[in-house]
Amino acid sequence: HDFNMQTLAGFQQAASEAGIALYPNRFQIDVEDEASLRRCIDRAMVGPVLPTAFFCTVDVYAINAMRYLHTRGFRVPQDISVVGIDDVAMSRYVIPSLTTLRVDRKHMIQLGLDMLEQLAAGTACGNQTLPAPLLICRESAAAPRSRQ
Repeated sequence: HDFNMQTLAGFQQAASEAGIALYPNRFQIDVEDEASLRRCIDRAMVGPVLPTAFFCTVDVYAINAMRYLHTRGFRVPQDISVVGIDDVAMSRYVIPSLTTLRVDRKHMIQLGLDMLEQLAAGTACGNQTLPAPLLICRESAAAPRSRQ
């Protein structure tokens, strides 16, 4: 949940800096499984204008979101783009292939282990800055459709 909240805060900051106004119902952080993902998508789709994209905190949710959008008659990315985080192997093979943010898991794990080692030794550990993720552009994202 903390990762979701931090991701949301970063997303909101980036949208604000880009001058993008977002409807409050667009932020859905209650995803725990496929059923809750569907409910979150349904809530995000309410409003006078459909969203142009979904940004999911993990690739598995993004892939499930693409499948659910398909069952609702939406085309990815022609109608709605979908982006995930992780760059799991499966993201390359789904159709359309998933646009995602690749995070350096090995570096994250090493930082975490170093922090645990410091704590075990009785030394306080400070905050760590992770390297920026790498955007992997694939087929699930496109320029927003025109709003007619």
